[in-house]
Amino acid sequence: MTSRRLLAVTALLALVALGGCVGGPGGTGAAPDNTTYDWHTNATGSDVTVNVTSDYYYAVYEVENRSTVSLSRPSELGGNTGVTVGAPAFRYENGTVTRNLTVDAQNQQTVVTLPAERGQLAYTSPSTTRSVIVPVAVNGSYDVALPPGMRAEIPVLGSVTPGGYALSIEENRAHYRWASIDDATIEVQYYLHRDAYIFAGLLVALAIIAVLGTLYLRRQVRELEQARRDAGLDP
Repeated sequence: MTSRRLLAVTALLALVALGGCVGGPGGTGAAPDNTTYDWHTNATGSDVTVNVTSDYYYAVYEVENRSTVSLSRPSELGGNTGVTVGAPAFRYENGTVTRNLTVDAQNQQTVVTLPAERGQLAYTSPSTTRSVIVPVAVNGSYDVALPPGMRAEIPVLGSVTPGGYALSIEENRAHYRWASIDDATIEVQYYLHRDAYIFAGLLVALAIIAVLGTLYLRRQVRELEQARRDAGLDP
């Protein structure tokens, strides 16, 4: 096999690996109405916690002096669209949890009417494979936890928007934390941590093949020049 073919094959493998890291659509079914939430956001030191799984994310917001919470995300066609809300629940300050919430679609937003102005709002929403978009619906600090073994900080393989986050690994889960956020959404593209090593290996292989290919071409040129001199075609 020539060096060009080896280079092409390795490049194809790199693209396949990268495609696997990005992934396609995931589950979009509705979450069960009896979904349970971890209401102890204070334990994480964040006002909002987001637990990301392969099919859904589970968000818990601390709310204060709010009668409604509006949830939206960028639309694929431009502008915004309302977030798909499943299993909404509200926890009063005394610990009582109610699931009797009003959820309406209004002006390209999903509006949740709260039964009290202070407490915690929780809901689930479908996520895509290795990608999640979470609305920044309330002011405060945010903690987004990816599924076990996933990471997002290496460019090309993943991305985290906005920047300015702190990263910690806890029980094999990457937590991205913001003290405050000015953006309207948090967007995370993530990958399986071991894929980074595979991709790095493919890049090294590409570099080696490129060097060998260059040396091979130079040798071919020198041999051709020598053959022309031997034939008396060049001085």
